[in-house]
Amino acid sequence: MKKVVALVLALVMVITLTACDNTKTASDYLEAMPADMRESLSTPGMDIKISSEGDTIIFTYTYDLQIDSDSLAGMKDTFDSMEGSLNSIANPVVKEMETFGVKNPQVRFVYCNKDGGVIWQKTF
Repeated sequence: MKKVVALVLALVMVITLTACDNTKTASDYLEAMPADMRESLSTPGMDIKISSEGDTIIFTYTYDLQIDSDSLAGMKDTFDSMEGSLNSIANPVVKEMETFGVKNPQVRFVYCNKDGGVIWQKTF
């Protein structure tokens, strides 16, 4: 009887350890991100905030000056044309997050007006 109980307990431990994996989140990756990497993402005329949500790193750029509504329409076209460049920035970050242990990582770029209104965003 003791052997059966010991075997059952050993089996429960194996199942428990198997269920525990080392999956990391975007938040874990963000905490490990070097300060110089964060600084390299800053842009003159904008404030940057880097945050996480689930498996997504979010780079939120907020303009220092309020952009009027007439100018915003043209800016959206400009952002759409930058999609390829932003994708080339996001891809290495996604690969690094995968290497770090984040499952299904994504990178989101959000551009906001000074008042916090979202001008444009895209998730890669």
